[in-house]
This record gives sequence, C-alpha cells and structure tokens, in this order.
Amino acid sequence: MNSPQGTAERRRLEMFRALGSERLTRLNLGWIQFEQGDAEPGLAAELLRELHTLKGEAGLLGYSALASICHQLEELLRVVLPQGSCDPQTGDRILLGFDLISAAMASEDPSGADVAGLPAFLAAGGASVAPGPVASVPTSPPTSPPTSPAIPAPTPRPAGGAGPSRLPPAAAETSLRVTAARLDHMRELVGELMLTRARLDLSASEFRRARKSAVGYQEEIRGKDPEAGRLFGTLLQTITGIESRLRDDRHRMANLITELDGVVRELRMVPLSSLLASYPVAVHSLARELGREVRLEFEGDAVEVDRAVLDRLADPLLHLIRNAVDHGIEPPDARLRAGKRREGTIRLRAQLRGQGLEVEIRDDGAGIDVVAVRARAVELGFCDAATASTLSEEQVLRTLFQSGMSTRREVTQISGRGIGLDVVLRAVEKMGGTVNLRSVLGRETSLQLLVPLTSALASMILFEVGAGRYALPAASVVELAESVAYPEQSGIDGPAIRYGGMLVPLLSLTDLLDEPPGPPRPAVVDGGSSERLMLVRSGRGLVALSGSDQHVQREVVQKGVGRGFVHNRLITAAIPLEDGTLSLVLSPGELLASPRVTPSRAAASPTDAVTRVRVAPTVLVVDDSPVVRDLLAESLRAHGVKVLEAGDGEEGLLRLSEAGEITLLVTDIDMPKLDGIGLVKRVRARPGRRLPVVIVSMRASAEEQRRAIEAGADAYMVKTDLSHAGLWTLLSRFLG
Repeated sequence: MNSPQGTAERRRLEMFRALGSERLTRLNLGWIQFEQGDAEPGLAAELLRELHTLKGEAGLLGYSALASICHQLEELLRVVLPQGSCDPQTGDRILLGFDLISAAMASEDPSGADVAGLPAFLAAGGASVAPGPVASVPTSPPTSPPTSPAIPAPTPRPAGGAGPSRLPPAAAETSLRVTAARLDHMRELVGELMLTRARLDLSASEFRRARKSAVGYQEEIRGKDPEAGRLFGTLLQTITGIESRLRDDRHRMANLITELDGVVRELRMVPLSSLLASYPVAVHSLARELGREVRLEFEGDAVEVDRAVLDRLADPLLHLIRNAVDHGIEPPDARLRAGKRREGTIRLRAQLRGQGLEVEIRDDGAGIDVVAVRARAVELGFCDAATASTLSEEQVLRTLFQSGMSTRREVTQISGRGIGLDVVLRAVEKMGGTVNLRSVLGRETSLQLLVPLTSALASMILFEVGAGRYALPAASVVELAESVAYPEQSGIDGPAIRYGGMLVPLLSLTDLLDEPPGPPRPAVVDGGSSERLMLVRSGRGLVALSGSDQHVQREVVQKGVGRGFVHNRLITAAIPLEDGTLSLVLSPGELLASPRVTPSRAAASPTDAVTRVRVAPTVLVVDDSPVVRDLLAESLRAHGVKVLEAGDGEEGLLRLSEAGEITLLVTDIDMPKLDGIGLVKRVRARPGRRLPVVIVSMRASAEEQRRAIEAGADAYMVKTDLSHAGLWTLLSRFLG
C-alpha cells in the first residue's frame, strides 16, 4: 500500500530538490552578476535569503551535509558581499560550494558521504581553498592491499629438540569473542531463512494443488489416447515422488531452522544486570540535585534477555526511574511528616512471563493525585469538564500518556515538557509491548512494562484493510469480536461501541488508512474470518477498530521501515510475507491519538452522554519555503487542525483579512516583501481579538528571540529543534 505519510515524504523530497535546483540557479546567476559588477540593489540580501532558506529546508529534511555547506557559504558571503568585490580564489571557493550543494542535493545519503570534495571544503571553514572537481560515487570501490590474519609465532622448541612446538589440543581456548554486529547479522540471516521456509511452504501447497488438478485429466487423456495416458500416468508418479521428497525436505528444513534460531537466541541473551549497572550512579546524582534521599533496589536482574531488547529498553527504563525520583519520592522532611522513612525506595523487579519480559518500577513515594490530574487534563484541553467528571481513576491515569500532558506547571531540565510517559509508551509499543500504570495516593506508584523476550520473532495479529496488509502486536489486541455483537452507537465526539460497561471509541481503519478496495486474492492464511472488530489497548486507553478482515495470529520476523516512513509514527515496522508483499505494523498508541479519535474519546467514557463536538482550530502558516510550509502543515493536520498557508508576510496579512476565525499564526522571520517581525507588528496593530503568534525560524540567537518577543510574538521555536512531538507540544498550548 502507499502510506499517506510515505507518499508525503517522497513528495516533499521531490519538492525540495526541485525548489533547491531553482534556488541554486538563482544563486549561481546572482553570484556571477556580483563578480561582474552588475549587481542590482538588493542582490546581496536576496543571495543570503536564498542560502538561509535552503539551509533551513535541508536541516528539516535531515540533509546535514547540505545544511553545513549552506552555513559556510552564508558566513563567507556575509563577509564578501559588503565589500563589493572579492579575489578570484574566494570566488572559486564560493562556486565550488554551489557545485557541492548540487551534488549533495542529488545524493541519496543525507550525510553527503558520497560527495567527493566535501570533507576538504567543510574542513577549510571560512578559508579560501583551491577548487577541486566534484565527483559522484565511484563506479567501483578503491582497492586496498589484502590483509592477512594475525598468525602467532611458533613456540620455540626447548634445547635438545624435546617437547612439542605448540600447545596440545587439551590446552586450547574453549571460547572466542564474537562482535555484536556479527550476532545481529546472524539474526537477520535466520529471519531470512524463516521467510524462505514460509515461501517454500506456499510453493509446496501450490505444487500439491497443481498435482491434484492433473489427476483429474488422467482418465480423460487415457480414453482419447491410451499411450498418452500411460505416459501421463508415469509423469504423475514422478511428480508425486518429487512432492513427497519436497514435503520431507520442508520438515527437515523447519527443524534445522528452529534449532538454529534457538542457538542464535542463546548467543544473544545477556543478563539484565548489564544494563542496570549504571542506574545507581544516575539516581544518586539526580537525588542529590533534587534534595532527595533515594535507595534503588533490583530484583530479578539476573534474567537474561535479547541484547537488542535490552538496548531498546535502556532509555525507557532510565526515564521511568528518573521520573520516580522527580515526581514520586518526596523530600526527606515531607516523608517524615507522612510517617515514612527519610529515604525513599525505588524497586525495579524483572521476571519472565511466558515468552515476554515483565519489568516493574515501583516507588514508595507520594503517589499520583487523580483529582489534580483530572483538573490538569481539562486545563490542557485533553477533555472538557463534563467528560472529565465521568472518567474512572484508571481512565484519568491514561491521560498521563498523552503527548503534551504534564502535571508540572514550571519547566525544568528534568520535567514539565509533557514528553515523558508519551515517549516511553511509544518506545515500548514499537517493541510490541504494553505499559500499565497503577498508583495509590500517598503510598506508591508502579509501572509495568511487558515486552517480548527476543527481538528476532514477535507475535502479531495480521489482517487486511482493503488492498493493504497490516499487523498489530498480539499483546495489544484485547479481543477479536464479531461486529454484530457490538452495534455502533453514538458516543462522545463520534461513533462508539459499548464494551465492558463503557463506551469505547470506534475507529474505521478504512478511513484512516485510505486504502482502496483490494482485488480478489487468496487469503494470507487459511481460515481467515471477516466482519470483526479489533479491541486494542494502549497505555492511553481502549479503541475499537473496524474495516479489517483475514485476521490471524503468527510469529513473524520484523524489518525496519524505509526512509519514507521515518516520520510516520503510525507505522513502526514491516513484516515480509511469503508471497513477497509486506505487512505494515501499526502503533496502538498512535491509533488512539489519530485525528479521528480525539483525546476525550480516547479516554473511553463509561456514560452515554454525548458532548458537543469541538470545531477544529485553524492555523495560518506563513513561510517562504514551500517545503517548510508543507512539513508544518502536515504535522498540524495529523492532529485534526485546519491549516492555511502563505508564502510571505504580505500574503499572510491578506489571508488574515479574507479568512474567517483563525486560531493561531505560525510564521518564519526571513521572508521577502514583509518579514516575520514586520508581520507580527502589523498583526498586533490590528483591532479586535489578540491572535496568538508563534515564530519558527532558523535564527537561534537570543537577540533574535528578544526582537520577536518585543514585536509581540507569544513563543519562539528554532527550526533545528523542530520535531512533530515538540511542535505539537508547543502549539497545542494556544489551540485550546
């Protein structure tokens, strides 16, 4: 299937290259005019603006090498242009920089590793260097002399010739060191073997069906031509023998792959203690910084897990432990007043649970004030007061997993940004795991993480949506229910079903994924069923999914997604299928946070009350770069926001006067005709309601931010810090 997000990324990259080529043409022509002394008024500012915009676009799309080239040229031009002329060597360096821009823009490697001459250009900094040719990747790698393995020198014989020349076999080493990269490669090979086995099974099934079809023709052929019938029968016997041997080989291959997979899993298993060893130091340092007294205890740290799983657990576990120190454990005096020991305890307990690893982080701190969280959720716009009053304690706690949700009103280096539990949830669900939160006010808080024990295989529910194939972690699917048993009814902000005594939001995968109807084809597996609802749970809540069929649970090998899906948080991995197609793995958390499931719905109200559907806010995005506008607009539309666009300050003012109610203005600073500072001043001079303004610019200096705030901007974000989560965390404060 063509993912909307993947299509947008490809389209944006094509747009970036097309616009970049136009900018480069203007830069080359403008520089030639400057060197020839034919520069028109305003040419210097135009050249700097083109370079600055190109640098910002490259940085946002991850083309770091291109951004570095633009930055060096920008600094060089700031020195040269005011002088009115330059020496030939500097002119050649600037033209070389333009050539490097062209090569880096055409490269598929954002780091520019395949652009010849780039390292020397960047290393020279602002100095002038002799120009060199710009080349693409060589057709064949440079040859290097072959290296020989290190051979130990022979052990000298003792005098008189007695004794062996080397150690006897019994004294040889019985172990050897294998790099983690080689183990990763072994795991990938095992995955490919499993996929090959599945394809062989499919081919064998097709072979068997073909043989059975041929048997039906044998009598017909024999009746028409006995000799041909005899030959056909001999052929069928040969085919039957081949089928029998193929069946035996399949079973043998399956057993060998299973055995090999077990060996590779054992090689990759490492104790959890290897990860936890560094945590006490981090906890001690943070506790001293916050004035806490904390003891960190481990239980079950000898449990062995896949090294890849351990690596992916490192950040979530450390974040949860730091969160317990910061939010959970009280200051010593407060603990004494509450009748507790001065020293708080954080206990990390790990245990095996089936084919998964369960990790619990529990602290004996203040617990979570559900009343305060409920009020904070209303204040930040995650639900209205009427909805909040109906939520159970468990549902209120789920709002803590929403992006932008924080109980802290002041931002510190540790907390207050609302990107804590949301990040943990995404990381765990990307592994195919789940997160659960429990708390007792004044006594304790605990979080349980359940993740697969190994990253080689994962248990998934595979299904089809129209022409596309998708999957969800089996641990997140609560139930596959017949749709007739749960009729659709009206719920808060949209359709819902009643499940477990509460209204659960109903989300149509057909609408969300925008898949065309699929052509008739064999099911992914035999025995698939249709017309079912999938009840999916995330740390954020529960949602019912419609529009899928051909459900089956299977142990699968996951692959990373390509660059086209890097910014698509809905897609976390891909599963190669035996027929050569891919099944895309969806994120349960992102399904609940999708634009069609607003936060108030994701909480799953236990009542039948229907509240007013909120009108989507409208944001005006003003930036002279179409690439930046597209990126900002897509990020906002993913949250159900209506977006208007303008290419400069004057066009922005026109859109403000023509459009209806605009909720927020987001603008760049460097733009032709009317820049961002001028636009903000003009907006502030308008009568009527005060329109919130957020500036998103490449300029990162404190002076530029001061100018923006003085002009009337409400917030300032540097484009180099731009991310989907960070942008929404900032802008959602002004959208209500």
